[in-house]
Amino acid sequence: MLCSGIVRIFCVQCGLRQFVKILGFVAKRKAFIMNRNSYRLFVFVLFVAAALVGCGGGSDSPQPGNDADTSDVIGQDQDLPDAADETDTNVDPPDADASTDSDADVGQDADAADASDEADVQPDVDSGDEPDVDVDADAGDEPEVGNDADASDSSDAADTADAETGTDAADAQSEPEPPPPEACNNNIDDDFDGFKDCFDPDCASAANCQPPACDGVNDIAEGFSCSLGAIRNCSTNQKLGQQTCEGPDCTYNTCTVLNPEVCNDGFDNDLDGKVDCVDPLCVSAANCQCISGVYMGDPCTGVPIGTLDCSKTRGCNCWGFWDDASDPSRFNCPYPEGNHCNDGVDNDQNGKIDCHDADCHDTPPCKEVCNDTVDNDLDNLTDCFDPDCNTSPYCIPDPCDGLDNNGINGADEGFECTGTPNNVQLCDFVCNGVTIAATHQCDTGTCTWGTCDKPSTETSCTDGKDNDCDGWIDCRDQDCWDTTACQHNWGPVCSPIPNGTAYSCGSPVQTIAPTSDSDEFGGCALGQDNQFTFIGHAASKISLFHYTAGSWSNVALSPAGGRAEINPFTACLQVDQSVFVVYKGIDQEGVFARWNGTTFERLASQETGTLNLGPLCGVDMNHVYFVGRTNNSDAQLYLWNGSSLTSYAMPYFGTSVLGLAAMYCASPTSVYAIGAIHEIGSDHAALLHWDGTSWAVVQTPAGSYGFSDISGTSDCDIMAVGDSLSGQSHIGLTFQKNGTVWQARYYPELEWVRSVAKIAPHKYILGGLQQYGEWLPARIGTDNGDFSISWYEPGPGFFDPKKSWSVPNSTKMTTAGDGFSTQGPAIVELDCQ
Repeated sequence: MLCSGIVRIFCVQCGLRQFVKILGFVAKRKAFIMNRNSYRLFVFVLFVAAALVGCGGGSDSPQPGNDADTSDVIGQDQDLPDAADETDTNVDPPDADASTDSDADVGQDADAADASDEADVQPDVDSGDEPDVDVDADAGDEPEVGNDADASDSSDAADTADAETGTDAADAQSEPEPPPPEACNNNIDDDFDGFKDCFDPDCASAANCQPPACDGVNDIAEGFSCSLGAIRNCSTNQKLGQQTCEGPDCTYNTCTVLNPEVCNDGFDNDLDGKVDCVDPLCVSAANCQCISGVYMGDPCTGVPIGTLDCSKTRGCNCWGFWDDASDPSRFNCPYPEGNHCNDGVDNDQNGKIDCHDADCHDTPPCKEVCNDTVDNDLDNLTDCFDPDCNTSPYCIPDPCDGLDNNGINGADEGFECTGTPNNVQLCDFVCNGVTIAATHQCDTGTCTWGTCDKPSTETSCTDGKDNDCDGWIDCRDQDCWDTTACQHNWGPVCSPIPNGTAYSCGSPVQTIAPTSDSDEFGGCALGQDNQFTFIGHAASKISLFHYTAGSWSNVALSPAGGRAEINPFTACLQVDQSVFVVYKGIDQEGVFARWNGTTFERLASQETGTLNLGPLCGVDMNHVYFVGRTNNSDAQLYLWNGSSLTSYAMPYFGTSVLGLAAMYCASPTSVYAIGAIHEIGSDHAALLHWDGTSWAVVQTPAGSYGFSDISGTSDCDIMAVGDSLSGQSHIGLTFQKNGTVWQARYYPELEWVRSVAKIAPHKYILGGLQQYGEWLPARIGTDNGDFSISWYEPGPGFFDPKKSWSVPNSTKMTTAGDGFSTQGPAIVELDCQ
């Protein structure tokens, strides 16, 4: 039953007919030498075939498209028409089996003529028979390789001979070919007995499986201690000898003395502690005999010594010389070795000669020399490692003090560096991933190198590196501004400005902004009826007023203006019919904004939010400059290109503080900034120029105290205004670039020139403070055509003119300042020709 079940399952899953095809194919290929895997496959297939044959007894179930054999006549299959063949899509050609099988296996099974059989999917399984090799040659069937091999057919005598051409059932019982012999040098178990190469008994006589032999060929590589026939030096009883490597196990033999004693050379050749005639080996040597009553030489040393009387009893004394034996004291041996440390004799007969004897270690020539890297006393300790050198200056540690305390090897030997002041050396400093040549200094207390310090200044202005790691490279670093490599571009060479027509203004028209706040901080105009001015209160806030329809009204700022210091920076700029402003918001953040015709829109809020903003200037919509800094950083110059900001370093003045008040942009790469440099105990005016790459400082007039405003019409016509200190008094100052030369003019009648607005070389107004009274009344100044100034009062109650600006497309000039009598900011408009 189990076999019958297995057969049914296998037939359903695989198809018996296809399985018989596989058997036929494998059997036909058997004539070839099979490899390991094919051999196993063949055995497995034979096993399955045998299982199928042995099962038997079951009845075939008809399969769709297959012939259903009801019973087999011995030697003849009788196939019936298919019981449930599906309709073939194509008409089958006539079956090749025209008649019933005669079991001569000449033809194939003759199925009843199927009109429309499809190709049989599974082979027939005859009850009790072995699987037929041949299958019906229905239309679409492949031709079969072999013939039917029915185990119960009596007339299949010819089938037993199908060893090479068919797949008889008898073949499945044949013995497999034996495995190949074991190859002894390929690391493969060729005969499948579980042993490889030399581990397989079959390889016992293989040449490569024999144990190594001591034969002088690769002996060392084969694990022997020496190679057959090799010779090496050795010593025995302090005598130099040799050893030879011998078989059969390749080991060195006993050490044989190499040098025999020479009896007349003054050396202990065989190293037995006895020299020349003292050595028993020299008893019969000629130089150790008396000849005609005369010794031919000193039998102790072999050195000729002249004529000696042989009649006297003589011997080798304790010094190793031939001596008169009548003086016993001279033969009182052993004699201390320490007195004879270079005679080659074991004088105290303790088995150690000269420097090998401890008696000689503290005497020349065996005393340890502490700086020659030689083990002089032969105690296996050299120089400062020998206790004999503990007191030697070469072995006394030199303290870290910058001095050569022991008089050898210079100062502070044994340390990383000498503790001398300002002892520095080069090192590599990494700044933002770039390696920069830097220096570190030797610590005078430990004589070790300190940390690698970045350079304090830019060490090269052309290497493309930020040498001092301050964020600025080459000519953008102020350290390079005065170098030839970073020659500053001051702009065009200009001719002096010639004299012109006087500039005069009519009576001022004064208005008051509708606020009780009194401080005016700046202003600008798009037109006569479109002007802006900042007004603030000293305590808390800043407001922006807009002049339209003949009056001033407050404009909302977002965020609202605010300040924490007495003089917050605010600025208003008209450029290309746009107004830009900077101010400090109520949230104490810097605000950079542009007027869109209705409101002010904040620009680059993320970049400017943390900044304290300073003055600004512009050339066009894509070149607007302003200054900003955080509370913990140096000031930066920012360029607004219409969509984003780029920053550049501002000059650094060490412990001094640079305070900027105003800027003027002559061109996209020519920017002037003015203010003051505040130092402890003194201030002086500052005028800086940016050429698009680097900053340069313009030399300001002697005594100049500070600049408060700047205006110009080109790179050849620029004016900065402020004050100068004369003794204890401040006097007004203008500093004008006339062509290429800067010219200073002083105004003793004024304490301070506060503002300037230029529209031409001789068309400008100045706002100043008069030099007398408790209050400082304002003065307006205009050019007389020769750079001399005419001053007049703009109106009652108007003082401290903080900002002046021109009104585009008109002859109007506006000055804004504090109003005293009106208790509010005063704004005057002048019509100037």
